Amino acid sequence: MSISQGEFSNTVDFDPGAGVDNKTSAGDYDIFFSKYDASHAISGTITAGGSQLSGVTIDAGAFGATTSAANGSYSFSNVAHGTNYTLSPSLAGYSFTPSTTIDSEITITNTSLVSPVHTFWNGFLWIVNVLELLNPENSATPTTIVFRDIQGEILSTSTITIPANAQRDIIINDLPGFSTSSYGIVSVDTGSNSIDGRITYYLPSSDSWTSEFNFAFSLPFLSATHGNSYAIYNTYNPSQNAEDLAYLVPTWLSIANLSAEKEDFTIRYRDQLGAEITTATLRIPPYGRRDIQAGHEFGQNSIVGIVSVEPENSDATYITSMNRYGISAIDGHYNFAFGVPTRAGNAAKMLLPVAGEGLIVLELANSSSLQNTVALTWYDQNGTELLSQTKTLAPFAQEHLIASSIIPAGDSGTVTVDGSAPRLAGASGYLYDNATGQILAEHYSEARESFGTTLSDSFNTFLSMNNWLRIGNISTSQQNAIIDYGSGVTTSVSIPAHGRRDVLIPADELNTETYGAFTLRSSLPGVLSADVVRARVLNGELDYLTVTPVR
Repeated sequence: MSISQGEFSNTVDFDPGAGVDNKTSAGDYDIFFSKYDASHAISGTITAGGSQLSGVTIDAGAFGATTSAANGSYSFSNVAHGTNYTLSPSLAGYSFTPSTTIDSEITITNTSLVSPVHTFWNGFLWIVNVLELLNPENSATPTTIVFRDIQGEILSTSTITIPANAQRDIIINDLPGFSTSSYGIVSVDTGSNSIDGRITYYLPSSDSWTSEFNFAFSLPFLSATHGNSYAIYNTYNPSQNAEDLAYLVPTWLSIANLSAEKEDFTIRYRDQLGAEITTATLRIPPYGRRDIQAGHEFGQNSIVGIVSVEPENSDATYITSMNRYGISAIDGHYNFAFGVPTRAGNAAKMLLPVAGEGLIVLELANSSSLQNTVALTWYDQNGTELLSQTKTLAPFAQEHLIASSIIPAGDSGTVTVDGSAPRLAGASGYLYDNATGQILAEHYSEARESFGTTLSDSFNTFLSMNNWLRIGNISTSQQNAIIDYGSGVTTSVSIPAHGRRDVLIPADELNTETYGAFTLRSSLPGVLSADVVRARVLNGELDYLTVTPVR
């Protein structure tokens, strides 16, 4: 649970979900206190004959009942994590099949991480795994780290205390039981306290940490999820160098079963139009992990689509991640890698950073069995609207847009993404290449909504990395934000309505060759979305680049 305070003027909607809780200031400004806990929301859309149906009563048992709106939408808030639910729709003159459901159109939105959180470690390729633990609490937090192998067996357990508003890094390769020919999961438990962070993979091109790196990328911590989840796969090699096109872009889907019993999962592959191609079934032991090919088995430069993870048991809890790897024709070694967001999809308006440099590809995927009409509005960094467009996606279909053809060259900006169906996933892929067209690095930024007034993340200046904070403003008014590094070191930044600002971090007052935590505070909840970009330049050329969401 967290409590935030701030000020507001005029009328503001304080409901972070689909509902409305308008408050009007008594004068020019009023103050507010808000309490946020680790709650979830259930939302969806009722349709009949392909048309959205209003006036339907949806009974959710202990969560109460609600009625679908004019566009068929409904939602339940404050649903506790891990709670079972059944929905029963009813309307005079209509019959519903099935009469009760936990169906694929239900969207579970997790508004905060719930301890324990989990991530994936990987020993293959001699990857160095760095666990980055971020404590956003105002007090020191005892933290238990459980290190498991591929079968879910515990290899080691350790406990450390993370100081208030601080970060601690642990090299997983140094833990007992680590193997360079296997993989598994890491669980991080702080009890009732908050925790955030990630695992960052570094692949050095030699045994020296001061040498060039083949790639580096980060996977944020995940809370256990249940129900279906989706990710975009893409077998096309994005290189502009013809020699690289002879190489695959291997894509691997990782699944970890967090249930106490073995569970079966169906992996369903669909093409870009949403048509089913094939399925596979995995049986995973308790707390075990399995990795499966996710697209590249269909051949190179041939197909894109969406893959779904569907647990046979609706109560099963699990985490997933999808990673893409690129190979250079220069030496046949990996030259980039990144994680692709895997999620159920979103029913809320989301924000994505975009730029007018290199090849920036916006991937939109409809992870719903309903047709999805998507409204896209593009803005430059000063919030000037550049283009408003609508895309219609068939069930489980996707579309790719070239963002750099809309944003002016050398400029940066944002795009808001708002779908009509209950599930929509989106990400923008940034490709950085050299003069010959070969890719030096690539990263993905996930489309997401914004919550709360205080966001947290960390910076890292080791290995001579540069760090930038990309801040996007999803609201219709200018927002003033404070970046707080602790110890009295702060930076103020103003972000125009619908605009974007990129801030070099850390502040000049902080030392180089260090890492640490920071907070990004706004006066209003749900207005800012941000990423931290870490980049290393070696001999005048980009060595690697990795991005983490500020949450």
